[in-house]
Amino acid sequence: MSDVCGIIATRQRQMVGYRHNHYVASCILTGSHQYGPHVIKTPDNKYIAWEDDMDCGCCEPEESDRCTIFWEIREDELQLYQEGGPS
Repeated sequence: MSDVCGIIATRQRQMVGYRHNHYVASCILTGSHQYGPHVIKTPDNKYIAWEDDMDCGCCEPEESDRCTIFWEIREDELQLYQEGGPS
């Protein structure tokens, strides 16, 4: 079994709200995913794809807390995202 990507989502509160249980939103895709967005699984068993918003216009190119775009995906779409996202 491959290791997961584990990239921690910046701006987690915007994606999943505040959590009292110390939940950390990190990418669940295998470490080999090279293209497309990251995916998290929330404590509510929802899957959310996310990536940095490179077109926001308010963040600097090297800023570590960039704006993020995110959207909910279905569990059956996970393999598509593992392979780089839907075409």
